[in-house]
Amino acid sequence: MLGKALYEERLKFNYALVATPIFGLLSAGFLGLFFFQRLEGQVLPSIIPNWFYLFIGIYLLRFFLLSLTFSTLHLHISSSGIIISFGLIKRKIVWDLIDECNILQGSFRALWWRLPVDWSRGKWRNVFQVMGYPQISLGLKNTRFKEVVFSTREPEKVKQIIDEFLKGLTP
Repeated sequence: MLGKALYEERLKFNYALVATPIFGLLSAGFLGLFFFQRLEGQVLPSIIPNWFYLFIGIYLLRFFLLSLTFSTLHLHISSSGIIISFGLIKRKIVWDLIDECNILQGSFRALWWRLPVDWSRGKWRNVFQVMGYPQISLGLKNTRFKEVVFSTREPEKVKQIIDEFLKGLTP
């Protein structure tokens, strides 16, 4: 579905770019300490059991993977449709499924990134948002998720591109 891009952007989530190496180093440190103590014997005081370092290392590894996945939002608009993704979590939308396109009004900006599945106002929706950027809402038809919300730097330009394709689809 990747065609020639009419519009493409990558939004960086700055806090995740800082948190990713921190969680990575801490996780590697605790896991390294666990394996070192398993192979070489107890290095640190035995008050703290060795399994505790494994538990903390795995727990921090989870945050490392989350911040790595959600550090960049990719938006790709082509003649075949729209692709929105956070790392491996991807949503492909063909033009036939889009019913309406709106810029979310008001001074609302995302306060954080959100996981892509959300239950809001009585319907399931996909949310791909990054802190500090305006958002666009796409109403979908004949799908489980009735709405897709995503952040963009240039909401007016993105809405104009989407509206041009929607005009071409309506008889």
